[in-house]
Amino acid sequence: MSRAAALLAVCLLIPACNFTFSTDDSLGNPQAPQNPFVLQVPVDGSNGVLTSNTQFAWSALPGAQSYTLQISLTSAFAEILYEQPNILIPSVFVSIGLTRSSTYYWRVYGFKSGSSELAGGSPYRFTTLPPPGLAAPSQFFTQSPAGGPIDVQPPPVFLWSISPEAMYYSFQLDTSNLFLNPVADLPAVRYNRLPCPVALLKGTTYYWRVTAVNSWGVTAASPVTESFFTAP
Repeated sequence: MSRAAALLAVCLLIPACNFTFSTDDSLGNPQAPQNPFVLQVPVDGSNGVLTSNTQFAWSALPGAQSYTLQISLTSAFAEILYEQPNILIPSVFVSIGLTRSSTYYWRVYGFKSGSSELAGGSPYRFTTLPPPGLAAPSQFFTQSPAGGPIDVQPPPVFLWSISPEAMYYSFQLDTSNLFLNPVADLPAVRYNRLPCPVALLKGTTYYWRVTAVNSWGVTAASPVTESFFTAP
């Protein structure tokens, strides 16, 4: 090989300039850290979640003063079934009587310095435990309202005890204990708390009843019919 050819080969092996290239992110614009405020438990898409004393947990929002938990039957939260505000730590146990074999959605807001932030991943979805056996729901009891007088504003909230095997409850409200033409007839209430679904009249006696339902039968609450009257 000639001396000229040898020098050309060496030149081709040696970089002309010792440059290194960096992206804009490495030049003072690092990638933003992941959101530390995210939902955790129940895990999104989980099955077999307990229907009572259900734990909800999320990672802490730095500087948060409180949190609000919301539960709904739809991901759009068009109707919020349950809301618990003023939670001071990123975990809470809730006993609201979720029904078995039902799908729920949940989300959490964190509040600090007059602003709010929705937890990352919101909403999460979970499905509750199926009924434990081939049997109708166990006995349960109406709680309130009962007697009176009951103010029509704010509207009352109907409450009854949990029937653990229930997949859902049917609810009826009427001005007659015959329930021939109910003013409210809801066939699939998903837990044991129901804000009054209609405007109540003053000075009126109302009757209401609840039935627990699953794939193997129905069970009426005790007493079968509860009543109350509204203030004039």
